Amino acid sequence: MRNPAKVYLVDTGLCRRITSADAGRLLENIVFLELRRRRCEVFYFEEKRECDFIAKTEDNRVLPIQVCFELKGENSEKETGGAD
Repeated sequence: MRNPAKVYLVDTGLCRRITSADAGRLLENIVFLELRRRRCEVFYFEEKRECDFIAKTEDNRVLPIQVCFELKGENSEKETGGAD
């Protein structure tokens, strides 16, 4: 079964205008753009928990990356458990 596709915009100004002013979503979009600039293959993983990005580098390293604008008590478990 496939996970639904995540959509990222090339223009972060457009991202703020048409999606939301959510700083966390905007930061995730910026991280995605940087991974692509560095020529990484980008995937994400979601089962019981989610990892925002699984990046495969040009030298075949695989990096789990979790993006979080603000880490607080109520989101700590969600944000730190996905890359395990």
